[in-house]
Amino acid sequence: MKAYEMLMVFFLAGVFGLNAVAQEAKLEFRIIVHATNPADSLPREVVAKMFRRQVKRWKNWPGKPRVEPVDQKFGSPTRMAFTREVHQWSLRYLRTFWQRKVHSGQGAPPPNRDSDQGVIEFVSRMPGGIGYIRAGTALPDTVKELKLED
Repeated sequence: MKAYEMLMVFFLAGVFGLNAVAQEAKLEFRIIVHATNPADSLPREVVAKMFRRQVKRWKNWPGKPRVEPVDQKFGSPTRMAFTREVHQWSLRYLRTFWQRKVHSGQGAPPPNRDSDQGVIEFVSRMPGGIGYIRAGTALPDTVKELKLED
């Protein structure tokens, strides 16, 4: 095999290998809401706007309670996957977004928790709560999974 052909084989293996890793990243988290929330699924863009505090009320719910988002700690693998898949931004861009909002007096980022359990506890106490946890984390009866629509 010529050097050029070997280089192409390694290049293609790397591209397809990275693509497989990126596809698997979609399965790294699940979105949760309070158990009484009537929503079963929401479009990705609506969820992103909830976490950016651009959608402030649950419109599909009688009484339209406030949306109460909660993030994982900055830099956690779960937060990185959520930011990449839902916001479709990098963590760096998200941080800049919030710095601008805070410095201009236009808002503050959602609170964050250090663990999946912390997110579950927050969402359990807030009827309008929405958060995300690692895929495979057991859910108590106080929260339910919200499916993400494309």
